[in-house]
Amino acid sequence: MFPKVFERIPLKAKIILFSTSVIAIVLIVSGYLSYIILSKSIEETVGENALEITHLISKMPAVHEALKESDKRVDLQEVYEDYLNESDKELFFVLVNQDGVRYTHPDSSLIGFHVTGNDIKRALSGQAYYSYANGISGPTLRTWVPVIDPDTSQQLGILAIGYSQKNISGFVQRNMDLLVYSLLIAFSIGIFAAIIFAKQIKKILHNHEPEEIAKLFIQREAMLESLSEGIIATDQENNITLINSAAKQILNLPQDIDKRKLSEIMDEFSLLKSPLNHQNMELFVNDTVILANYYPISKQNKIWGHIITFHDISEVRRLAEDLTGVNEYVDGLRAKTHEFSNKLQTISGLIELNRYDEVKAYISNTNFQQQKLLEFLTRNILEPKISGLLLGKIQQAIELNVKVTFTPGSKIGTLPPKIPVDSVALIIGNLLQNAIDAVKHTPSGEVQLTFLDKDNHLTILVEDNGSGVNAENVQTIFTKGYSSKGTLGYGLFLVKHHVENLLNGSITFSQNDGVCFSVQIPKKMDNQILKG
Repeated sequence: MFPKVFERIPLKAKIILFSTSVIAIVLIVSGYLSYIILSKSIEETVGENALEITHLISKMPAVHEALKESDKRVDLQEVYEDYLNESDKELFFVLVNQDGVRYTHPDSSLIGFHVTGNDIKRALSGQAYYSYANGISGPTLRTWVPVIDPDTSQQLGILAIGYSQKNISGFVQRNMDLLVYSLLIAFSIGIFAAIIFAKQIKKILHNHEPEEIAKLFIQREAMLESLSEGIIATDQENNITLINSAAKQILNLPQDIDKRKLSEIMDEFSLLKSPLNHQNMELFVNDTVILANYYPISKQNKIWGHIITFHDISEVRRLAEDLTGVNEYVDGLRAKTHEFSNKLQTISGLIELNRYDEVKAYISNTNFQQQKLLEFLTRNILEPKISGLLLGKIQQAIELNVKVTFTPGSKIGTLPPKIPVDSVALIIGNLLQNAIDAVKHTPSGEVQLTFLDKDNHLTILVEDNGSGVNAENVQTIFTKGYSSKGTLGYGLFLVKHHVENLLNGSITFSQNDGVCFSVQIPKKMDNQILKG
């Protein structure tokens, strides 16, 4: 339960709580050790000082006389009792003979009795020392000093002075007050430092929590690995700090590339030493031609490294050809060339057979069909890019034995400047190509085109008599990546994108004994909608 609650606490609070806990533990341990050291130091100091005082008192004649004469003992006890009445100190002054019998004591009723405790034995043997004992008067620190007769040098007895543990604790307490205040000040400074530290950490992390950072890191890794574009990041020393799988694959890099300097492997990337951006640069790296872009990573006018993004240039060109329809134009010209080659061979054969009338009729018919198509395109399709596209596609269809017809009245005039001709050409080219592909293996395959150019809108209909789209794919035909031909699957996705996003139009799809795509493009559009 507690770990789950702790996980929900924000990072800033965790840092403050953790830092405060560590500081508190350190201060408590330090305070306790300081208390122990201070107590020991004060006890040793009191013991040493008390021992010196006891030595001094033991040499006084009054002490010697008290041990020799009984009436002097009474006088010494009276002086001691007067001192006790005038002082609030719990000081024990005990004079003991060689038999361990008390001659003086704070409690006069105990005079004449033996001293309790075993710490007196060494003093009876002539040693001076201090000790701790729990006697009749409670816990005390006691000094023991032999009393020596100056005349005979014989030991007369023992003088003991004791301090109660309460007095010693009072000395420690007075010194501990300062220590406690110091620890509280240190604790306050520690909390303040912990708060500042937590704020700085949060600032460095852009106010993200660790869980958020972990999710962002996982997402970043997934994103980098999903890209087909190569990405390399370097630091100030030109060391690689990040490289995705696509980069290694494109450049055929070794697996330990992350641990080696970029400049040691690919001198072509030496432009990284420049602080400027470099975009769309063709480089030859590891036997691969790439199209690279450089971006410096900077903060506060300081370069921290670079980001390199690149593509295999051959792949870029192939994709560009697919998207711009270049391949379609090439296919159309190839079909046209093939068609005329076949016709020339036919004419050559008829001439060799001396069948000149048939040659004349064949040429006339061929010229008539071609001229009819050219006249229709020239008269009804006034945009050269679109008419050229249609000519190429129709020739390709003829080569594939697919019949392409125009609905009577079909026409596309000069388009308004606000309607990009390239977008319209892309739409017609993709829809027509899909229709040709759908019926090229169908007997009597036919594609019908309808262009209705009205004042307010342009209508494009592309119909075929193919087998149609499978029911399970009807909802996904405009999705990026969808394809029934094993290609990239960008055609219908781009058509929908251009129709709806660039031309503010609409596209519908239906099928009944074939497929029909209908595109409506308004001629009056808001400038904000146009993006192409």
